[in-house]
Amino acid sequence: MANSAILGLVSSLALKIAPVRANAVTPGVVADTAAVDDADPVRAEFFEAMRQRTPTKRLPTPAKIPRPWCCFCWIVDGVNGENLVVNGGSDLI
Repeated sequence: MANSAILGLVSSLALKIAPVRANAVTPGVVADTAAVDDADPVRAEFFEAMRQRTPTKRLPTPAKIPRPWCCFCWIVDGVNGENLVVNGGSDLI
């Protein structure tokens, strides 16, 4: 729900504060976090199955989330009102 609210905010901001750009980067399940690393056995099994199903066979880590954001928001100046999903391709499965 939080990501949905952020996407609505980005869409509104992209129009209201133009020509300043507004974009979002939303991660999926992120490895090396307490939610994943300290998960109970049932959730840990779910996270492992998700990792195995992703095309990259890995989940993003907190250190990897800012990298695409830097490219997305600073280098590519023609992007506005968009969302970049950093999830190892899990939305493809």
